[in-house]
Amino acid sequence: MSYIKDITDKEKLNDAVMKQDQIIANQAHHVSMGEMIGNIAHQWRQPLSVISSSATGLLVQKEYGALSDDIFVETCNNINDNAQYLSKTIDDFRNFIKGDRKQIRFDLSNDINSFLHLVEGAIKSTQIHLEVDLKEDITIFGYPNELIQCFINIFNNSKDEFKSIKTKRYFLISTYSEGKNAVITLQDNAGGIPEHILPKIFDPYFTTKEDSQGTGLGLNMTHDLIVNGMGGYIEVSNKTYEYNNETHTGAQFKITLPFS
Repeated sequence: MSYIKDITDKEKLNDAVMKQDQIIANQAHHVSMGEMIGNIAHQWRQPLSVISSSATGLLVQKEYGALSDDIFVETCNNINDNAQYLSKTIDDFRNFIKGDRKQIRFDLSNDINSFLHLVEGAIKSTQIHLEVDLKEDITIFGYPNELIQCFINIFNNSKDEFKSIKTKRYFLISTYSEGKNAVITLQDNAGGIPEHILPKIFDPYFTTKEDSQGTGLGLNMTHDLIVNGMGGYIEVSNKTYEYNNETHTGAQFKITLPFS
């Protein structure tokens, strides 16, 4: 009887763990959706402003008889370019939230460029200087949308830390091949992570932010997606490096993923 009881207890424990993991995943998804909507809002402000001012400008010039054919064509093209940009943003957002969990072979550079497009508004609004060094023709087998979410979580962590520095803000991304793996590094110059915090950085619900500003789920979900979802591993460390003839210190996230 005790043997049966032990099995039952283990099953209950496994069920409880699975339910807890699902709760964490759902909470992290809701948080990431809210952050993504904020990113989209940042991206849309500038093109919407251009479209509005361009249309208003056409009306004013038409009213005063100053609207030439060249200005008309140039302004219409400008409106169309910005409208296409908004459409592309919608497509990227829709593809991101579909959440099709299918492992496919995809180009790593294209995946990173899609991530950068999704956070472009936040990069501009927070005056982050971006440096990208991507090795072409790296393809991996996995979940491209989930990997984009990992990049967003890491970027948001850096973006929050940038609030505490007054110097130029740098966010550097690089990719390269190492044996049978693809390696992605993402690092900032926000001063680094306190050494006593580093071992806990991927723990669920661990956050150094105020309760109203952080959930402690983003980096935990990133670790889970990289390790359990794509068979890779992720590590974080503080790095001091030279860039633009200046010395910088910040956190570096290193993601290693198998090619297949």
